[in-house]
Amino acid sequence: MQPSPSTGQNPVRSVAIVPAFQERASIARVVEDIRRLSSADVVVIDDGSGDGTAAAAVRAGARVITL
Repeated sequence: MQPSPSTGQNPVRSVAIVPAFQERASIARVVEDIRRLSSADVVVIDDGSGDGTAAAAVRAGARVITL
């Protein structure tokens, strides 16, 4: 990350971490709401869901880590 030319400091980044298990029906809305309300990167931690939670989160714009 490059320092800001005006301040010489690195810009602040935030990350929203969302734990999820079997949340296919709601994860897209959660991710979309976070992205709409903040500039945070969204990372969904999928705890081995078998219902498509991870794919729905990716489609909504989140990064996914599957445990």
